[in-house]
Amino acid sequence: MVTKPVEPQQQLKVNWPLVVVVETIGILMIVLAFCLEHWFRWVGVTESVLVNVGSTVLLVGILYFVQRRFLKRVTEAVQQATIAGVRAETRDIRVRLDELDDRMDAAMQRRNEHHEETVEAIVTPTYGNLARAIADANALGAVLQGSIGVQGSAYPGELGLTFSWGFSQPNGRFNDEGGKELAIVVNTLRPQPDIVARLTTISVKWNPGESFEDVGVRLVEALQRNGIWRGEETLIWPQAIRNLRTALDWASRSRRHTGDPDQLSGQLIEMVANGWAITTAGVECPSLGILIPANQFPEPPHWRFKKQEEDVPWIPPAKPEGTDEVLWNFVVQRARSIFPIQTGPFKTFPDWYPLSTGPDDD
Repeated sequence: MVTKPVEPQQQLKVNWPLVVVVETIGILMIVLAFCLEHWFRWVGVTESVLVNVGSTVLLVGILYFVQRRFLKRVTEAVQQATIAGVRAETRDIRVRLDELDDRMDAAMQRRNEHHEETVEAIVTPTYGNLARAIADANALGAVLQGSIGVQGSAYPGELGLTFSWGFSQPNGRFNDEGGKELAIVVNTLRPQPDIVARLTTISVKWNPGESFEDVGVRLVEALQRNGIWRGEETLIWPQAIRNLRTALDWASRSRRHTGDPDQLSGQLIEMVANGWAITTAGVECPSLGILIPANQFPEPPHWRFKKQEEDVPWIPPAKPEGTDEVLWNFVVQRARSIFPIQTGPFKTFPDWYPLSTGPDDD
């Protein structure tokens, strides 16, 4: 059986009949003592006892009344103080939660500013600035497997550069000490019938303390040494760095979902041209509302487990309206060379893996 709790006001209710009876008894005893003294000339212990007892009873009644009133007021004061304290505590909690919102907003603002400053620092192209910007993109998961490709020549289909920042395992066969490395891989995009296929990719490391100009000269020398150099338009080194800055900014903003209209759907693999990107989602051009899914591109023949009797010709996606035909053909060519993305099997101990922290020094 559930008993309904008694309200504090009911608990402190004064029993008025009892108070009246007690007070009356006390008064009668005092009056009796005076009567005995006045009419019967009674003097002694009995009269004193009657006065003392009557006074005590009278005082008990008064104290009972006063005590109950006092307790009632104290209870009401405690209740009011408790209610006020709860309300004040509720206000404090609400204020603290509001402060947490402000602190979280400030923390996110600082984080976004950090990403923007890291990318902006590439305007001064140093080993440290590039490594930190790519590491930041790696930490966001904005680029695929720690690498990002951009155009390095005046003609989109001439030369591509893939920048990466990661850790390379030591390789005694090639006298490679390994460690943190900022690598640049040169990809010849234009068909080169007079060049051995293994020479169509050239890797150059940007060493700590090495200047932008020194790395550019070494890239040109590598292109000349392998017969890929066709003149100054083959490699526009400053433009390649500007393309890298644009691509990293694009990838970072897309991964952070800043709400910009050029939002990419997947991790950036290569910025093919201005506004065009190859991502893990497919071929994207947000300004034109274009997204060609990666699964629309066929697997290379050597990936198949058994040779088909007759290969079905692959029909490239139709050129979107308003798109330059030469650019579209190049974009499709680059996408077909990248898709589908091979995801395994993985090595237990990879020779190289991306880093999400920058160098200790420049």
